[in-house]
Amino acid sequence: MALGAPLAAQAPVRAGAEGAAPPPPAPRPRGALVLGGGGAKGGAHIGVLRELERLRVPVDLIAGTSIGAVIGGLYASGMDVDELEALVHSLEWSDLLSDRAPRPLRPFRRKAADERIPSRLELGFNGGRIRFPRGLVSGQNVELTLRSATLPVANVRSFEQLPIPFRAVATDLETGEAAVLGQGELSTAIRASMSIPGAFAPVERDGRLLVDGGLVDNLPVDVARAMGADVVIAVDLTPPLYEADEITSALEVSAQTLRITTLRNTLPSRRALVEGRDLLLQPDVESIAITDFRQLPASIAAGRAAAREREPFLRGLSLDSASYARLRASQQRRGVALPPLDFVRVRGARGTDPDLVAARVRLPLGREVSAAELDQA
Repeated sequence: MALGAPLAAQAPVRAGAEGAAPPPPAPRPRGALVLGGGGAKGGAHIGVLRELERLRVPVDLIAGTSIGAVIGGLYASGMDVDELEALVHSLEWSDLLSDRAPRPLRPFRRKAADERIPSRLELGFNGGRIRFPRGLVSGQNVELTLRSATLPVANVRSFEQLPIPFRAVATDLETGEAAVLGQGELSTAIRASMSIPGAFAPVERDGRLLVDGGLVDNLPVDVARAMGADVVIAVDLTPPLYEADEITSALEVSAQTLRITTLRNTLPSRRALVEGRDLLLQPDVESIAITDFRQLPASIAAGRAAAREREPFLRGLSLDSASYARLRASQQRRGVALPPLDFVRVRGARGTDPDLVAARVRLPLGREVSAAELDQA
């Protein structure tokens, strides 16, 4: 057997001695970007993406959890980094993370009421019992924003068919298991992945109640592997545990329990990365609160800094200028033609005549309606 191996290796050389074509080049390894959860810390993902584009590092697959699903899903839909950064800076996060209409669109009386009662918890009454909502916020403003941002891929139902194949990770609230979302409406999958329990109402999808994926898989390296990744670049925003002397109130106690849960499911993902082949980036965002979206510029800068620290490694993955330009051109979003608007139907109007609401929605029938017109209707 030891003698047979060299002979077998020589056979193709003899057969190809008379000018046979050289063998085709080996296929390029598929690179996956794994983006973890972390709220406002997630601006770091944009910073990492900007550096990957600067260094011409190919991103063939994306898997994300929570804010990682937001940034990753929008990038996978064909947004470039400039569009993505412009979007997150343009959003009124206080309105987005509530169920209120944007302040300029609220009547004076509603504005005054909001100042007197800044937080409103809507209660219901059914069957002789008070009914509490499933979350402080239903998430309707988030969903409207995500639907508008993903409109160019609204007709895509398999996330394999997005400009960059994508998966979002949520948690099945009934079973406690990870729900890997790879089909359906992209905006709904992203919304499910970022539904922090208690803060946002769960998303009902295919008979399941889905909440934030950070409870079970905050850094979904395993999902990227299942998608076919050869090389993984993982961006981990998981904060370290508090020291005992830092836990001084109920707020820190609650935060520590969440950190423990997240860290416990992140450690296996870190260990699954192969040294020398994969890359773990941990931007310095510890000082940024998960709810402080005013710190987005700082978190974006932290992501860029983390990637630059590993620039020698990343340069080993880069493509030549022409190959990278072709790849990125193939990953740009392609606009979807909206069908003409035939009618306006109002659902879920409580205490209001649906026909009256429909009459006040001034949308032109019989022609295409732009996303901007829908937003202003």
